[in-house]
Amino acid sequence: MNCDIVTDLLPLYAEGMASDQSRELLEEHLKDCPQCRKALAGLRAAMPDGEQDTLPLKEISQKLKTRRLLTGLLAMFLVLALATSVLSALTSPHYAPYREGLFAIGQVEAALEVTVSDGYRASLFTEAVPPEEAGDIQQFSLEVFSYPMDKAKGQGQLTLKEPIDAGRKPAVYYLEPGREDRLVYGTDPNPGGGRITLPRLALAYYLTLALILAVVLGLLLLIFRKKEKAHRVLTVLIGLPLSWLAGHLIIKGFSTVSWEMARDFVFIALAASFLFGAWLVWQGFIRRGRFAWLV
Repeated sequence: MNCDIVTDLLPLYAEGMASDQSRELLEEHLKDCPQCRKALAGLRAAMPDGEQDTLPLKEISQKLKTRRLLTGLLAMFLVLALATSVLSALTSPHYAPYREGLFAIGQVEAALEVTVSDGYRASLFTEAVPPEEAGDIQQFSLEVFSYPMDKAKGQGQLTLKEPIDAGRKPAVYYLEPGREDRLVYGTDPNPGGGRITLPRLALAYYLTLALILAVVLGLLLLIFRKKEKAHRVLTVLIGLPLSWLAGHLIIKGFSTVSWEMARDFVFIALAASFLFGAWLVWQGFIRRGRFAWLV
């Protein structure tokens, strides 16, 4: 080892940070080099109480590793939330407007049979109508839809069957969001009157509850801003309603109505959980001094 290399490594050696192999090589060199021994003595003399004023390199290295880990986690949670939004859009049913030739309906023995045009999916189900209202008419609902991820054609025709109760006459309604239900087959159970299927509005309740919680927790944060422990707990808690609000926004936008309540709720909850994970990581950045100017 020449003196230039030794000079570069002496600060590590003086702090006790050199590896065992480097330390052995340095000590062997120092035995025969008075110039390097003098440089080492100068380094040690410059350290108050034998310690360096700056942070030890190990501590700096650990902070860098922690920061990289937090950055990776933050990116992962945000990407997962975005992926959830994309998956929701790709699996959101697009309901087909009614047109002639979209489907064919008939009765085969004691069952109702619906054949849907190539490239579409369908849902056929018996409606739960109270016996006193249903009488001898059995009501069915039919939905025809497709998904953005489906291929336009080449899926083959789809045939659905639903049993008809003995002694009852079928009435099939075609459901299309935002439009009056259309009787497309059978006996009209509501002569002279129409029927419309309304969307679910429960998402609006969850959205309102999240907004109220965010406002309440925000007020508590102002009240307890000088109480460190309470402020830290409230900062974590407020991430829950804020994550739900953001999750609703990236899944449903500004709409609060849903034709697929269970599906929309699951996607919003999944996106909100990823966003809450990102919120916790962000708080980790703030507590470690990075972005401290935000609080």
